[in-house]
Amino acid sequence: VGILIGSFLGGKIVEALGWGGDAVMAELVFREAYIGALTSAALADGRASNKERKYPLTASLSWVALGNAGGLSGARIWQGCSPDGRPLVCLKAWPSHYSADRLSHIHHWMILARHTSGLQFVPTVWRNNRGHTVTRHGNTLWDLTEWMPGTADLGKNLSPQRLIAAMTALAAVHRAWFPHQPQWAPCPGVIRRWEILTSFHPPHRTPSHLVEAVDWLHSRIPTALTLLEPWRTPQLPIQPCLCDPRLEHLLFTGDALTGLIDYGAAKWDHPAVDLARTLGDGIVTDDRLFDDAIAAYHACGGPITIPPRLVRVLADTGLVCAVVGWWKRLSHTTADDEGFARLQTLLGRLRSARFV
Repeated sequence: VGILIGSFLGGKIVEALGWGGDAVMAELVFREAYIGALTSAALADGRASNKERKYPLTASLSWVALGNAGGLSGARIWQGCSPDGRPLVCLKAWPSHYSADRLSHIHHWMILARHTSGLQFVPTVWRNNRGHTVTRHGNTLWDLTEWMPGTADLGKNLSPQRLIAAMTALAAVHRAWFPHQPQWAPCPGVIRRWEILTSFHPPHRTPSHLVEAVDWLHSRIPTALTLLEPWRTPQLPIQPCLCDPRLEHLLFTGDALTGLIDYGAAKWDHPAVDLARTLGDGIVTDDRLFDDAIAAYHACGGPITIPPRLVRVLADTGLVCAVVGWWKRLSHTTADDEGFARLQTLLGRLRSARFV
């Protein structure tokens, strides 16, 4: 049935990861919700160069189902490719806990960064036939964005030039999102970490595959809470932040950052949370390099002065929170080999963390 429907639509559907029916749905959503708007925009923009990338309206897009693409939010992703195999668009079905209002706010911030501030590494968000960036199909929210070039290999190929490029990108996004009216509040990232750590209450009988994680959490959580305590109440400037610029979301072509992807976690916070998420993702273990990266952020135009100590605290305590998160996830299964491998990687970092 999927092949017949795909042939009827005139598109080639690549059934990857066993998602045949879902790939057909992605094709239908694209054609029903977006093709008219993209066609009209292309016709109106008569002088545009590289129209195929700017307006991916070709009737022969191939769709590759990527599942969750390694993410944990529950979103599902499809890559739309040109007839010669070049990726052009990302079609995403958002998980049920996202609201249309929240997703619209995220799109607004992306549009500010890309089109108002001219940040070419931020994906374009396309509007549907009704002029909206959020598409509702049945009970699912969808959006269509540009597929960004580059490879997420900063962790395997770290250099001062690449680290500066990452800090430059974060500074540029924060500058684009800096509010006209400053707002002050206790750092939400600190509050979230405190709540996660104080909610850790393992059962008396720990599953054997999680004993090591529980032992390390018992030894590290008190230290993490001590580090967070001085930062719980100070009023700090907050603004829209990415909140999850981890290594998988930073795409490089050579030493240039050419894509900053996945804005699903974006919300109001202190910019230090973004620096901590990137620098604390296991790539910067040298204190001097850590401090140099923060200095580079300021030199590249970060809109506020960020205390290096706060970045370090958020990075270290974020590692403990990540272990708590995987402990919760794996408490309900012993069959998640990929998840267990991630937990082991985090535990390796936790063993060597100095927490100073």
